[in-house]
Amino acid sequence: RVAMTLNNLALLQSDNKDFQNAEKNYREALDIRRKLTEENPNAFLAYVAMTLNNLASLQQNNNDFQNAEKNYREALDIRRKLAEENPNAFLAYVASTLNNLASLQQNNNDFQNAEKNYREALDIRRKLAEENPNTFLAYVAMTLNNLASLQQNNNDFQNAEKNYREALDIRRKLAEENPNAFLADVAMTLNNLAILQKNNNDFQNAEKNYREALDICRKLAEENPNAFLANVAMTLNNLAILQKNNNDFQNAEKNYREALDICRKLAEENPNAFLADVAMTLNNLAILQKNNNDFQNAEKNYREALDICRKLAEENPNAFLADVAMTLNNLAILQSDNKDLTNAEKNYHEALDILRKLAEEKPKRFDLDYADTLINFSDFYLKDIPNKEKSLQYVNKAINHIAPYLKTVVWVQQLQSKADATITYWENN
Repeated sequence: RVAMTLNNLALLQSDNKDFQNAEKNYREALDIRRKLTEENPNAFLAYVAMTLNNLASLQQNNNDFQNAEKNYREALDIRRKLAEENPNAFLAYVASTLNNLASLQQNNNDFQNAEKNYREALDIRRKLAEENPNTFLAYVAMTLNNLASLQQNNNDFQNAEKNYREALDIRRKLAEENPNAFLADVAMTLNNLAILQKNNNDFQNAEKNYREALDICRKLAEENPNAFLANVAMTLNNLAILQKNNNDFQNAEKNYREALDICRKLAEENPNAFLADVAMTLNNLAILQKNNNDFQNAEKNYREALDICRKLAEENPNAFLADVAMTLNNLAILQSDNKDLTNAEKNYHEALDILRKLAEEKPKRFDLDYADTLINFSDFYLKDIPNKEKSLQYVNKAINHIAPYLKTVVWVQQLQSKADATITYWENN
């Protein structure tokens, strides 16, 4: 009972972004359950696996990818062994851990293994759903949604759309029978499908699906604002990004501002959970304002976002230092466009220092973010303060970090093309 209480407390703390105490309590629960398992493995091994899975999920959210993968794999090994003896009781847990491990691998740009694990999880869940559709069809839809997200990131748009649509069909049917349980999942899948359609320049259908998702989230938030206002803000953010890309700046700004107002109110009540969303929305609004030549307000919002990210990173550097670097990078781009070259240079340097250290510690996760900022800084020394030596120094560093991913991460070719263009320029000038 002590271990169960610690596990449940850690779940609550994790949801509330109190990662330090959550990890402490998961570890204590795990130690207790390991000791109980030594005496009675049949009774307690399953609980060891559950706690490992929960701890790994926390570590993943906290960018501790190495330990997260280690714990997911141990949980998976335990659950596979338990499923061999009792498939009816434990196959579902094998699928759950495969899905979680695949999500980690996807975030870590290990797309090949992520797809393999999503597909195994999907196969298990389809078979379970044949025997018990009421219990397992929802999990089939969840895995289809996750697999589609991976395929989308890998530019496999045809299969991604196919899987999103199957997930959406399942969730619509489930929501007809139980709207309270499944309407939020319908909205989430509409959101994801709309993101795919936006990236595929199908703006009309993307906006249609965002608007349906937004209508659902608004209705859910009327009944339960604590649970669903954050979903309203997320969908407004996504719709505004689409409108910005479609040059509908007026409506984009209107929706960003509504999203920001919601996030600010949520953060007043629960800063640990929602301050990061305030910073993200400020970042997005600032990008729009920059593109609309409203440099003064863009800089103001970037600076507020940066202040928030710095404070969050002081308490939890693993989770938020990357956001500090991203905001510095965006602020530097703005300052460069606004000819504030001294501050732009300073902020690029700080962003690079952060990302270099992150890439040294977790190369799979941060190599490409580091490479992207290196290319931006190289471009700065090409266009803003021409310096061939520095420009080539940064672009060649970027190429070294891009190289390992050229065959496995489809969109990396865009970074390579930008790098090649810089080298070509200096060869001819």
